[in-house]
Amino acid sequence: MILNKLQPKDIERFIGIEGYATKSEGIGGVIKERPDDFMVWEVLKDGSDAKRMFETGFSTEKYGKFLLCVLHKVDVDTISAISLVARLLGIKQGDVSICGIKDRRAYSWQFITVPNSSALILNEAIQLAERVWLRRISMRGSKLSSVELHRNMFEIKISNLRLDSHSATALIERTIDELKLKGVPNFFGHQRFGASRPITHIIGKLIIKGMLREAVEAFITEWTPFEPKAVREARMKLAESWNPEDVLKYLPKHLSYERAVAEYLKNNTQDYAGALRRLPLRLRKLFVEAYSSYIFNKCLSKLLTKNSELLVPEVGDLVVELDAHGSPIRRPSLLHPGALSRATFLARAGKLSTLLPVPGYRVMLPNNEKRNILEEVLEEEGVELDDFVSKALPEAATTGSYRSVVIPSWEFKISNVREGYVWVSLSLPSGCYATSLLRELMKPRSALCFEGHLDKYPA
Repeated sequence: MILNKLQPKDIERFIGIEGYATKSEGIGGVIKERPDDFMVWEVLKDGSDAKRMFETGFSTEKYGKFLLCVLHKVDVDTISAISLVARLLGIKQGDVSICGIKDRRAYSWQFITVPNSSALILNEAIQLAERVWLRRISMRGSKLSSVELHRNMFEIKISNLRLDSHSATALIERTIDELKLKGVPNFFGHQRFGASRPITHIIGKLIIKGMLREAVEAFITEWTPFEPKAVREARMKLAESWNPEDVLKYLPKHLSYERAVAEYLKNNTQDYAGALRRLPLRLRKLFVEAYSSYIFNKCLSKLLTKNSELLVPEVGDLVVELDAHGSPIRRPSLLHPGALSRATFLARAGKLSTLLPVPGYRVMLPNNEKRNILEEVLEEEGVELDDFVSKALPEAATTGSYRSVVIPSWEFKISNVREGYVWVSLSLPSGCYATSLLRELMKPRSALCFEGHLDKYPA
């Protein structure tokens, strides 16, 4: 067992996150005590605002094979919501296109496209389930692509502050000023792994190593002290003596993914690849990508301990110039000595990013200490880049990608202050996590504070 000995104070290190760019003590606090304490919505590059379009009923009627819609959900994970959309429209989950996955414990508004369907009436919000709604916006000629996403917008309440509101506000402002000089470390956030049960990267590693039985058993039986009691106790029983029929007997019905895997194994003993294929493709790929994210986090943590000036590029770095949206203009390239001065100027102006590879079987590596750090982490993990081909489950393979070491072109403001809490507004480029910035402000004792827990699980 891996997770059952995990302590709250160790969760961040367990997902590869260590260190801070700033030196402030932090305001403490907790987010997501209630789903409406955390609101997130998408803005596309053409200016389309998901929250505003859903609330105002704004719509346009064009022509095309696909419908652009806004999916609004409350305290529901994205993959489950997409599965619901597909089932109710009678289409495959792969026919639902999204820009990205949004937080579960939140109010979220995101764009999706689906094949043109008469089931969706123009300018009418349809309630698909108790906490899931869908509103048709317009027709279009192509599926939605992640490259169309400009920003994610956030309104977040930080409660139970360590300081009085006046002191907390002043400390936030000082920390933000420091982050503008040093950059916000662009960690993959806690929700990528699951703060209360950080299991996705563990399963991803087992998949790329071809250990599919172990991946299935970990998915079902690994437990933490932070899960709801009924779920925790069911996993504990299954860890002691596991078989598919017991899974169906003990696990609560809302754990539909675990139960689907067990149902398949009950009739197809030893076919662990087939069992994992009972999960949505997005989730299978997410496992392997989460492991890549974990390695990235470990590399960034090591880099942060050696150099808190993450904004400053170095010779041999992978770099990319950015457009006005903060999106790459061209492919990453190695920084040569003659281009260092210009690159430093562009980086300070927010027009160039220094990158680290997010491991996969086709990534290019830096040609300096950052390469050494990545190779050191891969050796510690006992994996190679070629392992991400994922021969045992090829559809979950990842070619890898590149990610800025700092969050580019971010915006922040304090929007409301009351005694004991503060509301903040964030605007972040696609793929960046609000918690990466919030942890610099809060300096929490435990990552569980990002899942609504403060005193329930003491550090």
